[in-house]
Amino acid sequence: MLEAAFQPQSALSAWVEFAAGKPLPPIDFECRLMEVGSPTGGSGSESEQLAYIRRLPAFLEQVDVSVVVWVLLHDITLAEFDADLNTVGLMTNGGRKKPGYREFKMLRNHLR
Repeated sequence: MLEAAFQPQSALSAWVEFAAGKPLPPIDFECRLMEVGSPTGGSGSESEQLAYIRRLPAFLEQVDVSVVVWVLLHDITLAEFDADLNTVGLMTNGGRKKPGYREFKMLRNHLR
């Protein structure tokens, strides 16, 4: 039964559509969003991360999501990663909460 219920391509397609700003098609299965993130350096900014997080409730209202996991709590400094991956945290290396931190915490009100 798991094979019939689990539709990774459908979930991925829906997420890609949402990320592109398009309305979502109906999704009729539970979804868990793992390693969600948006950079604040490189190709992103703190205001863009905040806008990304603010769009998530619209997605959560259309999809049966039980878990949303942000990829990193705080920024990191790894030579192997570029500025995008190093700055995807909700907090800076020094512990300052970015604007998206509080907004992300409020997402729990939109989970099933």
